Amino acid sequence: MAEVYQGAGALGAVNTGTEFEKLQAEMKKEQSPLIMLDKKLRQCLLQDLLELLQSEEGLVHLQDVLVESLFSGVLPQKSEGVMGNILSNLQDQSGQLVEELAGALLYLLGALDALSEMQYEIMIQLLKSKEKILPQQVDLVTEILKKNFFETNEVTFSLPSELLSFAKDKREESTLIYVLLKECELEISGDKSQFTWNPDALYSLYALYGSLGMLQALSKDC
Repeated sequence: MAEVYQGAGALGAVNTGTEFEKLQAEMKKEQSPLIMLDKKLRQCLLQDLLELLQSEEGLVHLQDVLVESLFSGVLPQKSEGVMGNILSNLQDQSGQLVEELAGALLYLLGALDALSEMQYEIMIQLLKSKEKILPQQVDLVTEILKKNFFETNEVTFSLPSELLSFAKDKREESTLIYVLLKECELEISGDKSQFTWNPDALYSLYALYGSLGMLQALSKDC
């Protein structure tokens, strides 16, 4: 395994000896500009992003524009519609991209791009739902990674009951997290309390962790 988020938001290389705390610190750093945005601005950005996420062509175009502008210093060309709205919320008065904001969004897009098709569709469902991304969902994925970060064999493990209680009700928004985890090639027992770790799940869990964490920050209080 040689990949995690790195640089200005892309999914880049990682050494398997890297401690999980470094991955957490990296995401917190990327979350910070989004959390500090005005609530109304964050809500507008989230709504526009949700619309753009449903267009693969539009999403790729946004990534290309952000990468080109961030690394060349050239002002983004004016765009119409949702793309224009998103870019305007990432620019200062001179038209330059605010590096921290654009980098945070690119980090999110890189994580989403590494998801499976089903996981990607579930993320859209979660963003459309009333509850958005639940902090407990992020906590659950975090705990799985912490427990198995260096595990190279298949092992069965359990998690604290308080981490699982939110997902044992009947709400679709809560139970979708298990579909996301199964798409990472984790086996889950019938009572949803026992998990079987698959070392091949690590990369997928990185992407899931980054996607949930960044979207949760963006949807905070919205």
